[in-house]
Amino acid sequence: MFSSHTIYTMTFVCIVFKYFNFKWLKLIMALCQMSIVPFILAARKHYSVDVFTALYVTPLVYEILWTHFPDHDTSIDLANYYGIRFYVAESFDSSTYIVSILGREFFVDHDQLPFDITQGYQHMKGSLAWGKLGEDTRSIVSIV
Repeated sequence: MFSSHTIYTMTFVCIVFKYFNFKWLKLIMALCQMSIVPFILAARKHYSVDVFTALYVTPLVYEILWTHFPDHDTSIDLANYYGIRFYVAESFDSSTYIVSILGREFFVDHDQLPFDITQGYQHMKGSLAWGKLGEDTRSIVSIV
């Protein structure tokens, strides 16, 4: 049986390394993980082999699960699985981003868009947004 204390903290470290881009946070998490191991061993709750085995088994299991069950975080996946679509409303001064969820439209910031759109990998196709009476309210380019 592996050390559950080490498994939980190592899983948290894996999550921080996967989802956060702050180098200082990754450094702090790695240092905390390295400093918690002696405390777990000093508490005499686990054998040392249990703690050290959990340090390398947990990231391996985490990566295996990630390859079998990846996040659906691209704009194409969000459109296919959840029906969430992103649009760019072209205006005279700048571009406004719109997300359509269950038929409702919401404005979003550029940093809230999926990474494939912000990196320029989107597939553009034209569409038009129409008002209640059929008048053209704005020109919209559908990202997905």
